[in-house]
Amino acid sequence: MPAAMDAPSSHRFTTDGGLALAVHDWGGTGRPVLLAHPTGFHGIVWAPVARRLVAAGCRVWSFDFRGHGDSDAPRLRLLVVGVRGRRRRGRAPPRRLR
Repeated sequence: MPAAMDAPSSHRFTTDGGLALAVHDWGGTGRPVLLAHPTGFHGIVWAPVARRLVAAGCRVWSFDFRGHGDSDAPRLRLLVVGVRGRRRRGRAPPRRLR
């Protein structure tokens, strides 16, 4: 069985939209496994699991969702329809204070 990596080999790929997404290659051979992190985390959070999977004979990758870890955050486009149906761009709707 191949030895598990202490740290992954990380790569950034640019999408057609210009965002860079990070992919972490944990190594290994055999059955492929892609690990997706929960909201608010990043792909490196899977380190203990990735090491065990590689030791068990799997080929393992994890990645950072857009706006997490080493991946770029998308630019936020906000389209709000006002009270009278007019469109406004780039501003949040006014809030009522209680």
